[in-house]
Amino acid sequence: MRLGWPDPHAEGVYRPPPRSPWPAVLKLLGVLLGCLVVYGSVELAREPPLPRPSSKARPDADLVDDALEITDDRVVQRVASGAGIYFARGGRFDAGFMLFSGGLDGWAFSSHLSLFEARDAAKVLDDYPDFYLCASSGASYAKSRLQTYAVVLRGPAVRAVIEAALEAHLEVEREKRGWIGLRMTGEHLEFLGLYTEAGQDLTDQLRAAHEKRYILIDSVELCDADDLEE
Repeated sequence: MRLGWPDPHAEGVYRPPPRSPWPAVLKLLGVLLGCLVVYGSVELAREPPLPRPSSKARPDADLVDDALEITDDRVVQRVASGAGIYFARGGRFDAGFMLFSGGLDGWAFSSHLSLFEARDAAKVLDDYPDFYLCASSGASYAKSRLQTYAVVLRGPAVRAVIEAALEAHLEVEREKRGWIGLRMTGEHLEFLGLYTEAGQDLTDQLRAAHEKRYILIDSVELCDADDLEE
């Protein structure tokens, strides 16, 4: 008598019917469907993303005169999504400044100018001409007098002048002479919040927005910093 596994092809040997693949396929489909339901629920529960202007070659395509709403006590800067950055209007200014650095983007939170007021610029240039050097005896004084503002620009014409000033400033940084002056008019602003068109408050999604100083620039003119009137 031979021991071992029976020959499956021999007559009289039980052979189970082949198993259908459909139960496993249906089970897999059920798992995938459950994952989609859970994912969809999570997406619906998420906070809406912070609206930002589109990234174009010229950000002012998103922020033109029509996107700046000015009332008796408010300034609202609209971004591409329709949300509004709200400011309270403050005191006006008409003054000269020396440009030290800056950059423009599509909205106030990432557009800034670092400036010296005219009287501080005169002292820096006369007493500490190498103030921009860390080892300069005037570096500490210059740092204490430098003012940085987040800026709201009133229309494409103002933006074009600021852009020209920043471009010219690149040459100033290379040569370390011929500092750029700006004669500007405008007003100080107080940040109030960021709201969607439906009234949803998105202010909490902004970091340090209340800590910045904001100005609205109505007009600007380029000049040499040496020609600024104190």
